[in-house]
Amino acid sequence: MLTLGSSSQAAANPYIEFPAGGLTSSSSLPNIASMTGARYTSGRQKFWQELRAPNPEEVHSRTGAEYKNGLYTISFLSREYRLNLESERIEGPEGDPLSSDPEFELLLLAYLLHALEIPLSGKWVSEKELPGGSTFFQGPHRLPADIMERRLGKNLQAFRHVCTSLGGQKIPYGDAAFAFQPLPHIHLACVLYREDDEFPARVTFLFDSTIEYQLPLDIILALVHSLVVLLENTGT
Repeated sequence: MLTLGSSSQAAANPYIEFPAGGLTSSSSLPNIASMTGARYTSGRQKFWQELRAPNPEEVHSRTGAEYKNGLYTISFLSREYRLNLESERIEGPEGDPLSSDPEFELLLLAYLLHALEIPLSGKWVSEKELPGGSTFFQGPHRLPADIMERRLGKNLQAFRHVCTSLGGQKIPYGDAAFAFQPLPHIHLACVLYREDDEFPARVTFLFDSTIEYQLPLDIILALVHSLVVLLENTGT
């Protein structure tokens, strides 16, 4: 079951300010999720270099990732991935579609470096309700709902099947909706409004409101991309 966390703000995040009155808002990381060529390579290498610096026990306390012999191990949607500090590669299950995905790589690196051990709010928000979200999530940065709409927009049964296959828990939104906990302290949901005679299919995504303190907007885009890749590759 998806449950609200209960731990306190145990670790500092250089991208977030914590005033005396409590959490305020986060400023975003550089827009590395959309980098290509040399710029992407530079951002990627910077993250790997930074990941070598923290105390593995501190990383574990914030993220739940295990460390041994130069490998961080963490589960994403119940699939185990290893971040190899020597080879700077993600190692996953054989044939896994995310193991060589650059957006997924950035997601795991950003999460291990900057995620916080804070309780979930239990409040769902859309990407446009996040600070800066209405501006950022447009054009090439739109969430990839169209993939799900084309594949599953007419088939509620298939949508339910692929979501539950990845551990989704039913929630009362749309014609069908499922919540996921892909990483510790990270909750998101996928909502389907089925196509009918009057309206085309529509898929939306929701997030626990605390995600603004966990991930910058471009890495939230990478998070949704990673979920959709697995949903798309799950048999119906």
